[in-house]
Amino acid sequence: MRVTISKEVADALTYLHTAFSKTIIHKDMIPCKIFLDEKGTAKLSEFENSVLIPQGEKFVEDVIEGTFGYLDHNYMYTGRVTENTDVYGFGAFMLTLLTAMNPSLVDQLYKGSLLKLVEDG
Repeated sequence: MRVTISKEVADALTYLHTAFSKTIIHKDMIPCKIFLDEKGTAKLSEFENSVLIPQGEKFVEDVIEGTFGYLDHNYMYTGRVTENTDVYGFGAFMLTLLTAMNPSLVDQLYKGSLLKLVEDG
């Protein structure tokens, strides 16, 4: 089930990033924004913080907002939103999916050892 959910979320992000003339960046890839429909298909929701990157541009600058632990560090320090913003968020989402832990706890509890965290999850 987890593999299917992760693939469906990855497919949704790929669609947002490639299907339109402007790239849609979700910006806040937290687990509570992923819902399962009646067939168990993962659906990405809550686009209120999303931004559009114009065609031909690599980034836009935006207000820094989102959920700590799931925010791309580059975005947090520069305010620049790129596709990598969602890629980082997806990685944090995957970490939560595999371990049932908030990514911000990794350094505190596992001294930054992702492998140990996943093995214990």
